[in-house]
Amino acid sequence: MRFSVVTTLLAGLASGINAGYVDTWEDEMLLGDFIGTFDTFSNGQCSAGGQGITVNTEHHQGYLQPNVRAVKSNIQNQYLYIYQTGPPKVLRIAPKDYRCHALTGSARFWRVLPV
Repeated sequence: MRFSVVTTLLAGLASGINAGYVDTWEDEMLLGDFIGTFDTFSNGQCSAGGQGITVNTEHHQGYLQPNVRAVKSNIQNQYLYIYQTGPPKVLRIAPKDYRCHALTGSARFWRVLPV
């Protein structure tokens, strides 16, 4: 019984991958539309108040909550820019930089741009 359930699950997953789709909670999203994710935190150590933001071709910029004090990016192929009140005014996080980045001022806005 277990073998048939696992086989059915894997077959369904393989057909979704072959079709170029990824199943999300809201709906199906083309793999080409997905850019990555990043997390915002309410302290400078990336350990409290984490909130995830999914980035895709239609949602590639937006406002940040004023209580954001740090950001951790999971974006592999594009730069993440965080605009803030303190120097530097723009924090640029390179692709594949998965470190915690503390902000020096209040976060205002984010944007993802190609390399």
